[in-house]
Amino acid sequence: MFPDFSTFFRALWGREPFPWQVMLADRAATVGWPDAIALPTASGKTACLDIAVWALAKQAGEASRPTPRRIW
Repeated sequence: MFPDFSTFFRALWGREPFPWQVMLADRAATVGWPDAIALPTASGKTACLDIAVWALAKQAGEASRPTPRRIW
């Protein structure tokens, strides 16, 4: 069974993700990314890279996936 984002994040960083990170991960893995992410400094935006990697791994093997393969 594939781990949920919270489990993945805890394994990486040893702490819980912020609620907005969990919501964004769920969205990225199901319907895709929003057009913009506007959050203040120190709110955890760097975790968007973790979200992208998790979403791609979750969608591996699927014919259609909403997460782009390129991360920039």
